[in-house]
Amino acid sequence: MRVVVLGTGRMAVGIAAAAAGGSHPTTVVGRNAERARQAAREATTRAGRPVHGGPLDASAIGVADLVIETIVEDAGAKMDVLRLVGELGGPGLLVATNTSSLSLTELSAVLDRPERFFGLHFLNPADRTCLVEVAGGASTSAGALDAAAAFVESMGKHPIRVNAEVKGFVWNRIQFAVFRECLSLLEDGVADAADIDLAVSAGLAPRWMAIGPLGTADLGGLDTFVRVSGQLFPELSNAAEVPGSVVAGEALRPLAGADRAEVLELRERMLEIAARVVKAKAGH
Repeated sequence: MRVVVLGTGRMAVGIAAAAAGGSHPTTVVGRNAERARQAAREATTRAGRPVHGGPLDASAIGVADLVIETIVEDAGAKMDVLRLVGELGGPGLLVATNTSSLSLTELSAVLDRPERFFGLHFLNPADRTCLVEVAGGASTSAGALDAAAAFVESMGKHPIRVNAEVKGFVWNRIQFAVFRECLSLLEDGVADAADIDLAVSAGLAPRWMAIGPLGTADLGGLDTFVRVSGQLFPELSNAAEVPGSVVAGEALRPLAGADRAEVLELRERMLEIAARVVKAKAGH
């Protein structure tokens, strides 16, 4: 499959590296051709396979089988560029967006063939994480979603099928629910940022990596889970906004600069373990 990644930022580089790593001829394009070429060079280094770069024009889009848009999370900007992709692409072109926060149905309205449009939400870093969310809008065909899932699998990743159009899909809805409660605990002085992070990284994360939160509830006994939920659910944060006092202060910055390299190395090892877990589960 000839893949074009539209955008030049961090996600574009990772997605291009993932596609190239799956043996797909891959090109990075953007309004700024030199930035696209730079992103392509970085993707080439990460993938160990060639990734091309150049301008957003018919020379790349016209021969592509799949275009993956990765630009800024702004509906108007995305619709403008998707409209252009639709004009430049052939009738068989599949078009994807990496968003998880914007309406796929709304974005697809600018395309003549909305049935061939879907969401491919890669997690960061896109070339190292083992999951990709696959989602459709109101007009997306079942065939397009099957093609999207097959593409994800061709990169050695596992597709998470999102069966209803909801903001945030699955990953970000769970992630931001946890973020909200962590921020509430921090704002109320229940614990400091380092200990809140530790409760997740050394407490929740290992358990959830093995079986996930729903499986963990089952493992611990659903009767107990229901009783504790009844006590805690009414107490959990339902804040609609991030508390400004927390974000503006230093409390939300538990990492010292010297720790970042070590953390990134540890994260890399955890991603490798996660990939093995997903592969093992898929084999059952």
